[in-house]
Amino acid sequence: MSCPTTTNIERTQCIGNSLSIINENFFNLRVAACDNDNNITNLTNDILDLSTRVDTVSSLIVPGSSKAWCKFSGTKDTNNQISEFLTDRLIYNNFNILSVYKKAKGDYRVLFETPFVNNKYAVICNSTEKLNTNNNKYTWAQPYNITSAYVEIRVQSSETGTTVDPDFVSLVIY
Repeated sequence: MSCPTTTNIERTQCIGNSLSIINENFFNLRVAACDNDNNITNLTNDILDLSTRVDTVSSLIVPGSSKAWCKFSGTKDTNNQISEFLTDRLIYNNFNILSVYKKAKGDYRVLFETPFVNNKYAVICNSTEKLNTNNNKYTWAQPYNITSAYVEIRVQSSETGTTVDPDFVSLVIY
């Protein structure tokens, strides 16, 4: 982008000469404004192209890396409030996870942001809950329904065998 060239008008010039200089200056300013508009349009297109390239690169999955993962709360809803209701759960961090829905106590559906082409993937999950008076109390999480769009997980207490809402559930998909 270049600055327009303008010519100064001398006080001693007659009106006819100064009028032609004024017209020339306005023409130069108009050309510069058009150049600036073209430069802005070109920059905007470059930004959109760069944004598309970044999205493309960030969507690539390196072989051997996880295709999706998350850590979510079994006890808190998306407002970070303790909730027994069947609502979306609080997700602490994730990759390629759209949402986690509580279907029932200890039963969750994890929806993928970008669905897989099939359901032939490995699911690894675990869960934790606060230790109360019984130091041997722990939970275990197990996937039981695997589709290309989501995976369903059930969390059970080792103590009672019943489903429980743990403090945290971690999930990794390969």
